[in-house]
Amino acid sequence: MILTKLELKRAGLVMMLCALASCAALIPVNLSAAQDKPPTQTQATPTNPTTPAQPAPAVRLNLIVIDEQRHTGAAARREEVSVFEDNIAQTITYFEKETLPVSYALLVDNSGSMKPVLEMVVRTCGSLVVANKPGDETAIIRFVDSEEIKILELFTDSKQSLGEALALMRTEGGQTALIDAVYLAVETVAERRRDDPARRRAIVLITDGDDRSSYYKSSQLQKLIRESGVQAFVIGFTQVADREGGLLSARAREKATKLLDSIAQESGGRTFYPKKVPDLVAAVGEIARDLRTQYVVGYESTNAARDGKFRKVEVKIADTPTQPKRIAVTRSGYFAAGGEPRKKDKK
Repeated sequence: MILTKLELKRAGLVMMLCALASCAALIPVNLSAAQDKPPTQTQATPTNPTTPAQPAPAVRLNLIVIDEQRHTGAAARREEVSVFEDNIAQTITYFEKETLPVSYALLVDNSGSMKPVLEMVVRTCGSLVVANKPGDETAIIRFVDSEEIKILELFTDSKQSLGEALALMRTEGGQTALIDAVYLAVETVAERRRDDPARRRAIVLITDGDDRSSYYKSSQLQKLIRESGVQAFVIGFTQVADREGGLLSARAREKATKLLDSIAQESGGRTFYPKKVPDLVAAVGEIARDLRTQYVVGYESTNAARDGKFRKVEVKIADTPTQPKRIAVTRSGYFAAGGEPRKKDKK
């Protein structure tokens, strides 16, 4: 059997995960700046035990409430929230604001077009790592093309080890495989601690959004995101210079923005497009809060069919005289039980 390059990459990542999971190391680091040296694989430290499994309703939605300025922090009450599945109103059986431990992958574009902002990104991502709480764990992944998608640090709660991995970020030439990198990262996060329902799983993607040479298609990525339940928080630098020294064309920026928005929207995550350092700092701060503390809405679907089909979900928050307009952010839907197990995508 002849394996494609991406299938070999997938197998290599699985082998890397197994090897790293059996090791433990702690290396002093500097979170303040990137170092210009080749990427290497650092080692993961043991994580804290998982919390006991909690009972949950049949459909469970993470809900982020934002205001018209797209800031989190707005409150919502159960009676103000409505859930629709395939345009049919559902009865909410669970509604709580939960702070949970999170397993997330920090996925950073290291292609040449990111050179003007990469050092700033590394420094700011240091603050994201510092914000990790007990029980949180992070993986660090860098990517360029399909042959340069590398796990620099496996899931760990060691902030020093994560800082060491961040310091290995460096830009290089190559045809950016953005979709491939996100696909593999979502797969990796989705498999993490699958027996621990009291845990969120997410990716934090930082990129210019310019996909040039991916094996997977956007439709395949969309399907995986819908199946996995992994949230995606995206920071897009669509205004940075391209490899030829000029800005991305208007058409390329529109395509990049559409791709990044779709990744976040399908997953129930958010996108940010910083133009200045304060914008980036603010985006990272909001992501740090959103990763851990969200409303959770649960309901028993009125559709009892076990047909494995995708069901579209919409959450609305009613306007009130005493509250500014609020916007509900949640995943686009879910696949009903009863379908065939997901097969690995093939080209």
